[in-house]
Parts: sequence; structure tokens; C-alpha cells
Amino acid sequence: MKIVDFFEQQVVPKLSVDDVYAQEIHNWINEGEQLKGACPFHKSKSGGSFSVEKSSLKWYCQGCKVGGGPVQYIHMLNGGVGTPHGSEYVETIRILAEKAGLEIPGGIKHSPKDSEAHHIIEVRRALMESASKFFQANLRAKENEYAMEYLAGRGLTADDIENLELGFFPHQENVRRYLISQGFSSKDIAATWVADPKMQGYIVFPWRDERGRMLTFYGRWPGKNTPPGMPKTIALSNPKMKDYDGDLVHTKCSPLYLDRALRDKHRDIVAVEGLLDAALLQVRGDTRVVAYVGAQFTHDQIDTMCRAGINSVIICPDPDSGGDKGAIVSVKSLIGTPITPYVTPRIPEGMDPDEVVLKCGMETWHKVVDAAQHGLSYLAEQHIAAHKPEAEWTDKGKVDLIRTAKQEFEKLSIHNAYEQEMFFWKPIADALGLTKEELAGIRGQQTAEPEPVNGTSTTGNPTEPSAFTTVSSISILIESGQGCLSRMVDQAENALIAGGYPLFQRVNEIVLITRNSPRITVKDVDKPDEDKAGIRWPEGQPQISQVSPHTLHEYLDQSACWQKISKKGDPYNTSVPKSVIDCVIARPEKKFRTIMALTETPTLRPDGSLISEPGFDTKTQILFEPIRGEDWSDLQAKCDAMTVEQARPLILEAFLDFHFQEEFHRSAAIAGTLTPMVRSIITGNVPLTAVTASTPAEGKSLLCDTMAMISSGRMFPRMSSGLNNEEDEKRITALCRSGTRMVLVDNVDGGFGNASWDALLTGLMWTGRVLGVSEMWSGPNLLVPYLTGNNVYYRGDMARRVVPINLHSDSEDPEKRTGFTHPNLLSWTQKNRVPLVCAYLSVLQKFIRAGNPLPTDFRRLGGFEGWSDLIRGVILWMGLPDPELGRDDVKKNQDPQTNNFRLLLKAWRTLFKDEPCTLASLVGRLFDTPISTTEEASVRELLLTLAPMKTGKSCDSVKLGYIFRRYKDRILDGHMLQQYGTRGGSAAWQVTKVVTPDAGKPKAKAQGHWTNPVLDPK
Repeated sequence: MKIVDFFEQQVVPKLSVDDVYAQEIHNWINEGEQLKGACPFHKSKSGGSFSVEKSSLKWYCQGCKVGGGPVQYIHMLNGGVGTPHGSEYVETIRILAEKAGLEIPGGIKHSPKDSEAHHIIEVRRALMESASKFFQANLRAKENEYAMEYLAGRGLTADDIENLELGFFPHQENVRRYLISQGFSSKDIAATWVADPKMQGYIVFPWRDERGRMLTFYGRWPGKNTPPGMPKTIALSNPKMKDYDGDLVHTKCSPLYLDRALRDKHRDIVAVEGLLDAALLQVRGDTRVVAYVGAQFTHDQIDTMCRAGINSVIICPDPDSGGDKGAIVSVKSLIGTPITPYVTPRIPEGMDPDEVVLKCGMETWHKVVDAAQHGLSYLAEQHIAAHKPEAEWTDKGKVDLIRTAKQEFEKLSIHNAYEQEMFFWKPIADALGLTKEELAGIRGQQTAEPEPVNGTSTTGNPTEPSAFTTVSSISILIESGQGCLSRMVDQAENALIAGGYPLFQRVNEIVLITRNSPRITVKDVDKPDEDKAGIRWPEGQPQISQVSPHTLHEYLDQSACWQKISKKGDPYNTSVPKSVIDCVIARPEKKFRTIMALTETPTLRPDGSLISEPGFDTKTQILFEPIRGEDWSDLQAKCDAMTVEQARPLILEAFLDFHFQEEFHRSAAIAGTLTPMVRSIITGNVPLTAVTASTPAEGKSLLCDTMAMISSGRMFPRMSSGLNNEEDEKRITALCRSGTRMVLVDNVDGGFGNASWDALLTGLMWTGRVLGVSEMWSGPNLLVPYLTGNNVYYRGDMARRVVPINLHSDSEDPEKRTGFTHPNLLSWTQKNRVPLVCAYLSVLQKFIRAGNPLPTDFRRLGGFEGWSDLIRGVILWMGLPDPELGRDDVKKNQDPQTNNFRLLLKAWRTLFKDEPCTLASLVGRLFDTPISTTEEASVRELLLTLAPMKTGKSCDSVKLGYIFRRYKDRILDGHMLQQYGTRGGSAAWQVTKVVTPDAGKPKAKAQGHWTNPVLDPK
């Protein structure tokens, strides 16, 4: 690798603005995608002549009339001019690499051409930026009106076109003459192919890399029918710039619009095939959307997404055979990377994504995306469909399907045992009507679970030698030669299993159960000199922990006698080879039992049967370790004997002393208690339970700990709020990796929600960065989150993923309340935990045995269908109010911008009725002329709140335009903002009243209370 490639591919992706431009003299002012401040190279009177683009890290000074990138900036700070050369170039790269936390590799090649290559990159990127501006100007020329009309027909407004930087490719000679007039050489123009005659007449889409730097251009013919011999879409011929030994810029090495997705902090993205699909979705507000533009993702694009920290990709293929083939190839390419692939179902009626948006709206598009399935499940279904017979499956057909599936499966780089079984083999078994054991038998695998020997427990403290055998009769001979290492690793695993060590495997890690884990600490991002506790674990809570190489070394040393043969032929004892330890840890297919979850409370299997015997349940891969002193021996008999009429008052008793704002909030507390207790049998994701109040000391933390004490036997693991998305991601990773069932984000102040919490609440698998090391972890997501806070509001889409519990008392000082039913509630809960758990599980078992009966008008909660059917279902079956009813109030606690926009739509409708209005005329009417009505004053005040200018005396119409596009076609309190064509080249807007299908229905009556025939025979 050359040093310029090292800088471009490894250093630049890890640099931030703060890493490079850290001089105090800048005194930055944040202006959207730019920072402006004072220049370090000249004395600036205005203090704002120096600007930096956050995404690309480019800088320019209006006073100096110079600019560049990080290399030029660091070089000029050290007294240089322009791009450094020779040893100065290498030293500059070394400084920037250190800022990125990297070192220049020892074997990297240094060449005098390196700085020249860097200069070529900068010049040609600047050339393509200049060409892009030229293309944009050409699109607005009168002779190209037909191209603008074509884009308008595809749903793009003039503002959208400007936002996307779309252009038009004129005659090649016009392009060449313009670029020469801007000072670029004919050699650079020819090398970039930016004047390619094949592009003439096409609408131009600028294609940027993940940092927003120009890569290439893509063209789209402005019409349904293209001239003979001309493709519908076309790319520049070959802008790879091979002027030295290596590619300076790789065409399409990053998906289109990945820079926009990363700019909005998305780590879970949606991929479509078409240019216009991605473009329309971007301007309609779904900035997660990228386009691979072609049959499938390229390997370069996948490498770029991995470097950018993308967690998952939802692929939405075109609804044709080519789209299916591309999705299959893309999923196979993503399997084995840190990125989890998902695939949406086929879009109805053969529509492309942009047609879905234009004909059905963004809500339908979100439903399509939310219905995505794991990529392995998609591969399994495609494989089943390709082999499915017209009639029923025969035994031979089943064997043939499994054999070919196994052959296909072995080509994939899958190291996650959970993903293999859950998402690939389980759909095949279900389709064939086979059990797990029958399927494994056909696959030729051993399914018997290793049982502990010598009465050894499945768990224990690894530091206690009494838990294991200390002397082994097993001898393992250390040999060298082909196949010997594999044989020794097999023997080592067998010895560990025979020794009864409490080892399991989980997502390709060897794990055991530990207790009293140390606290996780995270550096406070706002106060870097102070340590701040991260997750506070209750004392003695069990956790799933990865076995260290040192612990495994000790176990292997105890479980077998390791020997070598001397030159005389005599055996002698020696230590365990490190290569054996490394291979046991790294093996993709291990012999240890796979553990799915850990619980200290009895739970249910999917069929409703009870897990109440301590130990490992082979059917569900759940380890049940009861808390010391709790007796669950006759739990099933107690559940059978308890009626629903007996269980309901006991369930309600724990919550008698809390002042719930509405009765359905009490139901939500019951749901929040039951959910973690049976999380393993809930299909899909579960919502966030939010306990809020308007006044401190209402009992929020006590309520949460009461719920936790019943469902887990311990108080909540707690973490604080207010950290950034990156730190939240690491903490969530620590929780999921440890097998923790629940966590409480305590005392949220203000807003809650970011990309990490959104990903947790929408994905069955969690992929995130591991705290303290540079690695990713991916595994099952069974975490149930809760929060407490006063007057909390929810950012982004978080509001629709929340089930609220509102506490409200009439007292000014709620902490002075007396007359409690249980003065020491936690103590009462702990003493009565066995009957309380029995009550919950008894009702749920009876509900499952009754066939999960639901009301005829039952509406499932989107994104949480499995939770709705089971948890909400059983609460309604008990005759209690629907916990989902409180979600209507959550809208009021959305982020302030959404609430203000909700008020703006109502005031706009009152002021303008059905009259369309452009933003320019709106601002002119309200800010350039005197206010004459209260409606005008109301709209004016809301506009100042949403998009104020720095002076605070007027409204920023550009910022307001972005906000309008974000909320376009979204229904808020029966009002919807729609675009009403254009006036004078600007978008006109209209607010219409919308009558929803559910309008006028008495939701509380229809869904809040349902008569249960078990409780009311009438």
C-alpha cells in the first residue's frame, strides 16, 4: 500500500473537524453543514472569513483566497505553502494519522510521487466540483425546460432539484471550454472523462463518497423512451485517474447518498436500486436511503460502509427477477461483515420505491421498510421457492432441498450460530414441517446436548476450583504435521465438555455466567476530566461473560494432561499450546451448548409450557438460575390451581399506591412487568416503557423497581441519560452482550432518542461498538428498555416506539403522602415474588391455551406486532384497559419542532384556508408589512420559533424550506402540508384538512375494555 492510499482509505474516514481544525483562534460559528471562524493565516477583521465543510473537511479562506484539505492546513500551520512534498508530506500524513489514532504501517511504500498523487486527487476533485456547478446552471437554461418538466413529473420540485444538485450535460465542447476557462488543464479534463460525449443530453446526478467528496457523475435520460442505442442511465466512462501506479479515485466506491445518510447520523440505512428512487426519498425526508445503482452492491461499496460503521442495510430491490437476483448477491456479500442485511418484501403491484411514495405516500413506504426480514431468512425463502413442488413435499424432495441448501449455506461466511439456526434453518424446517432434531439429522449433524458430569452445576464462579474436576484422566498428545492441530482442538473441546465446565457458546464466543461484574465507566463527553458511572448493576446480578484466553488456558490445563514425546520415545508433561487455545476460541462451529438467554425468573416456552426447573433448557436454550432462597418446585401446580379471578387482584395489588393519570397507565405498568418475564417468546421487538410525571417525587423510580423486582427479582440496572449516540451505542452493546434482560435510563432531562435507541427498538439483532476496544459485536437483541423523567419529550421517530406510564397526583408535595397499602413496597414485593410471578404466568398460560383470543376490532401496534398480540392481548383478556391507549398523549411529547409545526398547520389553515402560498410571499407578508390579525401574529410567532434568523427579527426561508420538506404529506392533528405546484419557480404550499379512516371512532371503548368470558359469563 502506498502512503497516499493509506491516507485516503484509513486516515480520512477516522478524522473529524475537531481532530484537524482545533486551533482556538477559529472561535467557530456553527452554520449548518459549515463552520465559520477566524483564519489562522492572516489577521481577520470579520472573524468569519475561514470556513470548513464538516463532511468533506475542506477549508477555504475568503481573505487569503486559498483553501484545501487537512494536508494543506496542517502543512501551512507548520510554515509550509500548498501541498507538501517529500519528507514534509510523509510527516504531515504522520501528524494526521496520530490525530486519527493510527500509525503509518512499517512496510508502507514512500515515493516522491506520493505528494504529486495527492495533488492530482485534489485538483481533479475540484475539477469535478466545478463541472457539477456548470451542469446545474445548464439544467435551468430555457432550452432544457423539458428536462425540468420530466423531473417535475417524477415528483421533484425546483427546490428538490437544487437540494440534490442535479444538472444537465450539454455538448461536450461546452463542458471542455468552461473547465479550461476555470483554469483546468486539458490533461486533467481528459483524465477524468468529465467531457465524455456519451453523457450529452442526460440529466446529471453528482456522485459523492462517504465524506461528500466528488467521485463521478451518473446520467438519467429525461424521458420514458431513449434514442436508439442509448441507455436509460449512464455513468462517466472511466474516471479512475490512473496517472500513477494505483487508482486515485475509484468510481462508485461508495453508495450514492451515503454521505447524506451519515450526515444525519444514520447507521442503519435503506438501499434501493434506482437513481430517482433514492433522490425522491431523500428529499421526502427519509435520509436513510442510499442507492447502489446497478444489480447489486459492489465489494468497494461494502468496504466503505464497513469503514463508516454502518450496522445494517435494508435492501429494497426492484420488483422483478433482476432485483431478486441482485438482492441475493448483495445479501451473500454482506453476510460475514459487521453489517446485518435485511430485505423488504416485494412492493405491491410491481411499483418501484418512487412510485410507492408518489401514489401511496411516505407512510406506505415506511410500512414496506418496517416489514423487512433478515437476509438469511430471505435466502432461505428464495431457496424454498426454487424447490417447492406443485403438490406436497415428498421425503426425497425434503432431503434434496436440505442437501442443496447445505451446499449453498457452506459457501457463506457465517460465524454466528444464532443467526444460522434462527434465520436460515428455522424457516426451512417450518416450511417442511420438520422439528429441529429431524432437520439436524438430515443435515448430518449431532444434536445431542452435552450433559454435565460428576454432578457439576451448569454455572459457577470461575475462580472457585471446587466447581470443577482438578485431576483428569484424559491425555492429549501434542503433535506436529498436517491435521494434527485440528485433531488436538477436537480433543480439547471434548475434554472441556467431559470435565463439566460451565461453558456455553453465544454468537461465536465461548461464554460463562459470572456475578458481581464491575461497573462500566464511560468518560463524560461534556466534562472530559471527570469519570462518570455508566451502567450501575444490582449486586449479584448474573451476566453472560466472554471467557478470556487465560481462563480457558486454566480450564484446558485442568481438564487434560498435555504430553509430548521425547527423543528417546518417552512421554513427558508440558503446557497447553497457545495455538490450541486460539483455535478453540476462534472456531466458527463449536461443540459447547448454545445459550440464548439467562433468567432468574421462571418463564414460558413458545408453546406455553413452563420453564421452572433450575438449569439449562435445551428446547429454548435458556438457562434458568433461581435466586437463592426462592422455591419454584411446584410452580406449575400453583399456576394450574390459580384462576384468572384470583390472579388479577394480586397483579393489581403491587400498583395500588401509585397515582396513575389514567387506568390504562396502570395496564402499561402490568405490561412493563410481564414483558421481560417472557421476552424470549415475544416475536419481534418490544417498545420502550416510559415512566414520566410533571412533578418530582411522584414515585417513578419506585414504580420501575417494583416492576423489576417482580419480573427479575432485583432492582433495575441503571444508566444515565444525556450521552451522545456513540456512547449510548457502546452501552447498549455491553447490555446485549451480557444477556441483560432490562435496563432503566434514569432521570431523563429534556429530550430522549437517537439512532442507537431507534436501532435497538427496531432490530432483532444488535450490532454495535464494544466499549474500550476497537471491535464490533453482533448478537440477539432481547433487551427491554425503560426510562424515567419529568416532562420528557421524544426526538425523531422515538415517539411511536413508546408506551407511556404517566403518574400524576393532586398534591404539591407528593413525597409527603401517607396511608400506603404497603409502606415498604419493595420489601413486600420481594417477599411475595413467587405468588406474584405465579399470577402473571398463570394468566398468560391460560390465555395461550385459549388460543390467544383477541377482540375483533383489535389493531396491532406497528413494529411491535408480536408484543401486541401477546402482552396487550392478555391484558385485554383480563378485562383491563388497553396499555396502548396512552400512546396518543405521546404525540404531545414529541420534539418541540414537531409540536410547533403541528400548531403552525392549524394556524396556517385558519389564516389561508385553501389558498396556496410560497414561503417567500409568506415571509414578505408577515415580516415586511404590519401585522393586522391575531392569526397572522400566531403564524409569525411560530415561524420565528421554527426558523429564526440570527437577528431574531425575521425568518430564515431556506431553513424553513427544509423543515417544510421534512413534514410534507405528514398528517398532524388532521392537517397535512402539501406542495401545490410552483409559482415563479418557487414551491407553493397548501394545508389541507384530512379525515382519517379512524376519525370519530370511540377508540377507548372499542379497544380499551373487552369483556372476558372467563370473568363475565354473560
